[in-house]
Amino acid sequence: MATPIHDILIIGAGPAGLAVAARLREPTPSAVFTDAEHNRYQWIKKHSGRNRNDDTKIGNTHRLDIKVLDSSGPNWLRSWMANFAALGISHLRSPMFFHPCPRDRDGLLAFAQETGRCDECVEIANCVGKSMSKHRQKKRVAKGQGIGGGSATKNAPVLEIDERDRKDYFTPSAEVFCDYCRDVAERYGLEDLVEEGQVASIDFGTYDGEVGLRHEDDPAARLFKVTTADGESRFAKVVVLAIGPGGKPNMPRQLSACEKEGACHSTQLPKQMFLAPRVVQKIGKRVPATVMIVGGGLTAAQIANQCIDNGVSRVFMVMRSGLKRTSPVKDVFKNQKRTSLPYPA
Repeated sequence: MATPIHDILIIGAGPAGLAVAARLREPTPSAVFTDAEHNRYQWIKKHSGRNRNDDTKIGNTHRLDIKVLDSSGPNWLRSWMANFAALGISHLRSPMFFHPCPRDRDGLLAFAQETGRCDECVEIANCVGKSMSKHRQKKRVAKGQGIGGGSATKNAPVLEIDERDRKDYFTPSAEVFCDYCRDVAERYGLEDLVEEGQVASIDFGTYDGEVGLRHEDDPAARLFKVTTADGESRFAKVVVLAIGPGGKPNMPRQLSACEKEGACHSTQLPKQMFLAPRVVQKIGKRVPATVMIVGGGLTAAQIANQCIDNGVSRVFMVMRSGLKRTSPVKDVFKNQKRTSLPYPA
């Protein structure tokens, strides 16, 4: 029996992998077609005499053979949801127009409105372009204050801000975003594309059905061979890596068995129920516990908050330099009175 050859093999079933799969099924992506062209295409398709009940899902006319591999399981966003739950992240930090649907830039916003879940979206504070009345603009200029926060004079030109995307300055909850991704997967018929598999190697060469992959210079027959940890091989014309930066932990050195009881990497948090075993034991015995976090990014800030919420007595953050005044990490510490600013090292 000949080994099947996929047109596209996507490694990673997170938001990026879903966006790639949906884009391959969308005939009129918003990034390529203008709003006027997109609306006219939809009008022509609607009134072309075809039975609208023939195609209940998008992209049924021409389908590529797409397969998706993900090490966390056979579902979309499984690892993404586990990471958000482990870090206690309730809302995304990106605006509403960052989503995996290629057809409509405002699709996530429309989904929140149609499902009556706008109250789950949180306004992004201090966002450039936020609505400001003309009266308030004149008042700020009269006081010598620039609309953007700088200095201004009465004779200085007033900064005009395009407020067309007023709703875009809100960020969705993790639940709204996840439900919207499920809706996108259903509309494009992507539910059954994901298979569980840990990719061990990727090779590129010439394939024949009996021998397998040979590294010969034959452009017409060259394929990718993707081998998983269980030894199974899959062949594809195109391979897309959508795995993000996460992967094998990069530790300074190999930890001993005793050290592993008190240390972990951020990529291991969902598997270890967030805290290392030794820290959990101390908290359970009501013994003061101290945690040091190496890093000063948003993930480190989320980990610091989770440590405090889970009963850790003191949390230290070690980073190469101090926080900048405009760093978004400070927003995470805003309501945490027990957390001091990170210490540069």
